[in-house]
Amino acid sequence: AFLFGPYWMLYRRMYRTCGAWMGAVILWGITEALGVALLNLPQPPVLFDRAINLGIGATCGGVGPYWYYLETRRRYLLLLTDGTPTPAALERAGGVSRRAVWVGIVITVALTVLYVIGTAANPA
Repeated sequence: AFLFGPYWMLYRRMYRTCGAWMGAVILWGITEALGVALLNLPQPPVLFDRAINLGIGATCGGVGPYWYYLETRRRYLLLLTDGTPTPAALERAGGVSRRAVWVGIVITVALTVLYVIGTAANPA
């Protein structure tokens, strides 16, 4: 969870958590870019940027398993509303999603390519 936070969340089928997490990271990136622009800095201070990235990873690594526990507990409680869950129902509700990880990787690569094209077309 520390190194591959969003992909780990997708793998564990925590789609809402991953969406909220990525939204917060994107919001932080926008805030950082605005701060750099307002302070007329050429780029964010390297130490500050690394500390923020380390904090993001540490938060996901430290709290991610608890978020997973809450998600699985929520799914299990939903199954209990229909009576005693069968092993097949438990397997459908739990498990992992390799397909979601690959979709996340494809989206990451596509956004990276768009970024590279955009910066090549508009050099600073």
